[in-house]
Amino acid sequence: MTTSEFLMLAIGVVFLWELYALIFVNRTVKVRGSVPYRTPVMAVVCVLFSYFYLSRWGATRENIVCVALFLVVTLLFLFIRAGLTETGITNNGMMLPYEKIRYYSAEPGTTDSNVRMRINSTRREWVLLFPKEQESLFEAYMFKNEIPTMEAYRESRKHSGH
Repeated sequence: MTTSEFLMLAIGVVFLWELYALIFVNRTVKVRGSVPYRTPVMAVVCVLFSYFYLSRWGATRENIVCVALFLVVTLLFLFIRAGLTETGITNNGMMLPYEKIRYYSAEPGTTDSNVRMRINSTRREWVLLFPKEQESLFEAYMFKNEIPTMEAYRESRKHSGH
């Protein structure tokens, strides 16, 4: 299997996953957030990938098709929504159920008009930006699903002896 064939296969798998996220996950988002710096990071990834791939393996028709498909898949990725659903939090097409969230914290966002929400589970931390006017809605979802703030979580751990 050539590098181009392998890359096209990988892009095909990612494309199918993106279609799933675009069709099924996007419609479940009730409170829409955003992933910090996703667009500029993806632009840099596209430029670097295109440059290095074509420099390394040459600008053949097959390689240009690979790069074009990569760019299309990357563009589609930007349309996958992040935010709150009835069953959990979605970020980049992946779902984190409320039951797996330990705590959350709110802090100033990247601009004056948004707030950065850190969602912590046992294995990872997700960071999403929400418009400031949605902060209370975000907190209502956390309260409804019995997710404590970071301070409340630490306090409960201190009292339980962990």
